[in-house]
Amino acid sequence: MHSSGGMLSRLLRGPKQRDVLIKLYIYDTEHGALFHSQQYEGTVSGDVVGYPGKSKAVTTSWFNTDLGKQIDEIIKDMSTQINEILACVPFSTQVTAVEGNNIHIKAGFLHGIRPGETLRVYPRSDLSPSEDTLLPKQNDVWIKVSTVFPKHSIARATQDSLLGNRLDTGDVVRAW
Repeated sequence: MHSSGGMLSRLLRGPKQRDVLIKLYIYDTEHGALFHSQQYEGTVSGDVVGYPGKSKAVTTSWFNTDLGKQIDEIIKDMSTQINEILACVPFSTQVTAVEGNNIHIKAGFLHGIRPGETLRVYPRSDLSPSEDTLLPKQNDVWIKVSTVFPKHSIARATQDSLLGNRLDTGDVVRAW
């Protein structure tokens, strides 16, 4: 048996590189639509195990290994890119009920809604059937949030914004 190059010796030295594949998918939880996906593939060399290989317990924090540092950096870069992509997606929810002047929406303080916020309402008929995007509308409908619960809120139409418009269950509420 060769002491310097045997198979057992190579196994005990541990790997010197790892292939890394990270896939990220972001879905709209309301409708299941894919907002964004991205993938990173690469090879990391150096300390990819985090232990000296001499029958000792792990002595190094995994994020201090070359592999851990590389994956940490990839995740930071991906989250920065995701933040830039999703920053342009407006908050969106739906009207769940209309009771007189009260307009109930399917979002509350757990979604970041606060009393006094003004939101725009698009009747469902203003949605393009092929792309689920909003079409231009002649009369804007704006509502102002008055009461906020954890998962829903109550709002009222702002002055004169309902002239000639009718709100219905299922209408889309957006931040702008």
